[in-house]
Amino acid sequence: MKTPCRITFAGHLAAVAAFISVITIPTVHAELLFDEEFDYTIGAPLPVSPSAGDEWRSTGTGTTTVTEQTLTPYAAGGLMVTSTGGQIINTNNRRIFHDFTESDLLSAAEREAGGKLYISFVATITNSSADGGSGGIKFGGSEDVRFESGVQWKQTTWGLSSVSGFQSSGVSTLATSLIVFEIAYTDATTANISYYVNPTATVTGGVITLTSGPSATETGLNFGYLTEININADYAGLAETVDAIRIGTTLEDVVTPIPEANGSLWIGAASLLAFVALRASRNRWQRNA
Repeated sequence: MKTPCRITFAGHLAAVAAFISVITIPTVHAELLFDEEFDYTIGAPLPVSPSAGDEWRSTGTGTTTVTEQTLTPYAAGGLMVTSTGGQIINTNNRRIFHDFTESDLLSAAEREAGGKLYISFVATITNSSADGGSGGIKFGGSEDVRFESGVQWKQTTWGLSSVSGFQSSGVSTLATSLIVFEIAYTDATTANISYYVNPTATVTGGVITLTSGPSATETGLNFGYLTEININADYAGLAETVDAIRIGTTLEDVVTPIPEANGSLWIGAASLLAFVALRASRNRWQRNA
């Protein structure tokens, strides 16, 4: 007798994500400079030994665990993000870092000429009112200046933290959000920062145009070049779930549009995803009954 083949819920999700990728149209890509989809062993700690060739290093006493994906595939506002591998949950006084050299991203000449960097990721943050604190996903520059997408003390609203203080977006961190940064250089060290939480967009000829204004901005920041990503959960009550960190020189590098022409197909794909989730939940209930 042949053993029945059981397709897991994760397998169904992968199939739906593959279908979604088919119904989107190609976009104009310049250069994807960094892409972290956390394609590591599910259920294990994130590897954090640069001396062993790992992408990340860590400080603090907490944990960073690779888990099955729940944040992606993401789709809202005409934009979508798919990802392979897993995602991470960062908790309990833990910081993880990825370091860049100047040659990894834009050169001084490219920044001087008005080059741009785009950063995107999907994430949630929970922050206990009992013992939570402040934290987020921080980006450091060579001029020892930083900006961050995160939360204030014991709060659960996304905002931009920078030298000007905290600018709240008013969007909850408890539901999955797409964060997009635009770093627009005016010279080799100075940049204007635009911060988007769950932006909306249209696409024409493969070029994405954001139709929503930024949630917050910082102008004339003496930033220099990007030196590090710092995902920091500095308090026991704060937990960050993060996936699909991407850095590129155009929007098209870091997010994918859902074209209006394929809207009905996307609705069908979303319905399929909901059906798969319902069936998996029902099967689990029946097995445990």
